[in-house]
Amino acid sequence: MLGIGRIGGIVGASIGGILLTMGWDFQLIFNSLAVPAALAAVAIGAMGIQAGKISARGNREASVDAGPDRSARRQT
Repeated sequence: MLGIGRIGGIVGASIGGILLTMGWDFQLIFNSLAVPAALAAVAIGAMGIQAGKISARGNREASVDAGPDRSARRQT
């Protein structure tokens, strides 16, 4: 994992240098990188919301199902 991170750091800095030599300014590079980061943040947020809905539904079903099982255990 550390090796992959180091490769990403080296390649990212190299690509930034290449873009600067091609005439891109810092603002254009930053804005170009902000778009995929924003899309990733929205995707992660949507996954979190979806997981919360699944978790809440699962907890609700578990609490409903747990009631009769508990009473059956007490009777035996």
